[in-house]
Amino acid sequence: GVVARLGGCAFGTQILAIVGLKLSADPTAFALYQPAQPVAVAAASVALGWDKPDKARLGGVLLAALGCGVAALSRGGLGDG
Repeated sequence: GVVARLGGCAFGTQILAIVGLKLSADPTAFALYQPAQPVAVAAASVALGWDKPDKARLGGVLLAALGCGVAALSRGGLGDG
């Protein structure tokens, strides 16, 4: 029932993401989308009061956000000059 539908949704989002990547001229934006999802969900969860912020959670969110920022600024790799 429900688990099968959720699995189908997860599968569908991955297929649509791959199709979008094939159609997109900017794979860096797609690469930043994946690590940005848990950052947005954790921030929304804390903001709505559904989850309590603690040091580990805030550290993980900040680390993921920092990684997204570094990747966005480097545009694909720090070794590219």
